[in-house]
Amino acid sequence: MKGLMEKIKEVIVVEGKDDTKQIAKAVNADTFETNGSALSSKDLSQLAKLQAARGLIVFTDPDFNGERLRKIISQAVPGVKHAFIRRDQGVPDEAHGSLGVEHADPAVIKEALAHVYTQETAPAMVITTAMMRQADLTGGRNARARRERLGQLLGIGYGNAKQMQKRLNMFRISQEQFENAIEKINQEEKAMSSNPEIGSLNRTRAIMKEYGIHAKKGFGQNFLTDLNVLKNIVKAAAITKEDNVIEIGPGLGALTEQLAQAAGQVVALEIDTDLLPVLDEVLSPYDNVKVLNQDVLKADLPALIQEQFADPSRPIKVVANLPYYITSPILMGLLESPVAWSAICVMMQKEVAQRLTAQPGTKEYGSLTLAIEYRMQARIAFGVSRHAFVPAPNVDSAIVVLTPRTQPLAAKPYDEGKFFGFVKNCFAHRRKSLWNNLKPLAGKNADKQVVIQNVLAELSISPQIRPEKLTLEQFITLANQLHAQKLL
Repeated sequence: MKGLMEKIKEVIVVEGKDDTKQIAKAVNADTFETNGSALSSKDLSQLAKLQAARGLIVFTDPDFNGERLRKIISQAVPGVKHAFIRRDQGVPDEAHGSLGVEHADPAVIKEALAHVYTQETAPAMVITTAMMRQADLTGGRNARARRERLGQLLGIGYGNAKQMQKRLNMFRISQEQFENAIEKINQEEKAMSSNPEIGSLNRTRAIMKEYGIHAKKGFGQNFLTDLNVLKNIVKAAAITKEDNVIEIGPGLGALTEQLAQAAGQVVALEIDTDLLPVLDEVLSPYDNVKVLNQDVLKADLPALIQEQFADPSRPIKVVANLPYYITSPILMGLLESPVAWSAICVMMQKEVAQRLTAQPGTKEYGSLTLAIEYRMQARIAFGVSRHAFVPAPNVDSAIVVLTPRTQPLAAKPYDEGKFFGFVKNCFAHRRKSLWNNLKPLAGKNADKQVVIQNVLAELSISPQIRPEKLTLEQFITLANQLHAQKLL
């Protein structure tokens, strides 16, 4: 709990209220909000006083404006500390949102704040242009990826060649630190070239060529080829060696490999028989993986867990890159099963993800939102570009994490199946008012219409309200009341 957390001494400088809210989920700290791109002389004076009294940690967004604010503050208030997240860690859930700390996972924020640096305004040139060139951080085909990895290892964020050199010196990265990080990057690249991970683009193409594999539209196959995304899925699901993991649709085994490295045991369900010999071969180094030729929609999941896992009592998590065309049936099948899932972490079309996590009153809010909320807490961990797949789909994706509800429902519906049928009917005509969607319950019976109107009045629900503005609790109460009046 927040009250039991040790409070951070420094004041954290962020860009807005949403950043403050997200930081509060991760740590106990005070924040100073810049509220946009403009910093007045009064703001800078206040920041200088806070730096003198408590110290400052600048934690702005990983975009152009965020970097500009860092520069302004660093020049005006020497000695401030800096925390960074990567661009991919600040991807918004919304299609048109901007990168920001507000979208970062609390664990990412906590990690960033654990690795802060103090910047010098006039640094010594320890890391030279020649050293950058010799380390293949500028000009080469892999220079961008190497700079990104260097920023990760040193905890100083990402920049182009010129920015990265300046940042290395400003944060007093020693030549030894620099050379050690470069050596690690070289070792990683060497290991990758001799035994590349399945999820790398080159390895994926090689596997497809060797086995004559082509993505099948009928199975909704799109093979993920971004190792950062794959590793971040495992992180989002918080996989540990104590977990049993069910993967749905392993494809070529890219995500399966990452899960095998992190989990205690993995059982992968693959419906495409052509992929079974491929998976048997590429996953042979991992003795904690079983691949079953099963359709998850037809599988007896409780029996499968008891039969396939060495210790069925361990937490059970589902991780999957779901075919877009059957995302909802699979999700509902998982949630309606008697299995007590520790977590469900799945990739899906971004628009579907937004429906799962929508708030009342938004256009995305609907019966699917309520069906998920009834059973689980849902959040979008991060977005995934369509360009991360082979072949590339026509839409972007998102990673959604479902975890058990921490707060029980205030009331239960009189009948779950009938309740969700009622909710679906309420959303049958989204442009119509709630009253117009409820009218079929009464038909042309004027007395029944009056009863419905009285129920709405008792619950202080306007007949003209749109269904998408009602909360789950309001829907449950409304359904129970209508049932009591023998209208459901």
